[in-house]
Amino acid sequence: MTTTSATPSLDGQFLGRQADALRRERQAQSDLAAALLEEIRTLNDDTAVSDSTADDGFGEGTGSAVDQDRDRALHAQAMTRVEEIDAALRRIEAGTYGRCEVCGGAIGEARLEALPTATQCVACKAGGLASRHRAGTGRHAA
Repeated sequence: MTTTSATPSLDGQFLGRQADALRRERQAQSDLAAALLEEIRTLNDDTAVSDSTADDGFGEGTGSAVDQDRDRALHAQAMTRVEEIDAALRRIEAGTYGRCEVCGGAIGEARLEALPTATQCVACKAGGLASRHRAGTGRHAA
């Protein structure tokens, strides 16, 4: 694996646009996570009221539990996305953004535009998936 720290063939304007887009997406994901937490709190409050007044235990609380589980899962996804974005921003600052973490080669601009948090080039990502399928550990293995 190549360990040079210079970002391969990515100009400053591209990196600036990527950083701006990542910051906007980070804010959107942070806002989403905060809204989901508020929704979870509201559902918890509603469940406490309906559970204390329900005679048979199959009232509003049951649907609220499903909603809470969904919101917790969505919150976890949003927070994971924030962590991925923070890591990408750190790579931009460190000068390693756009370098494949597997082979050390360049991750193409088109891939980075489509998936700004990408850490692997297309060949390594595809190779990793293909090798798991060949080894019988992939999702479609027989």
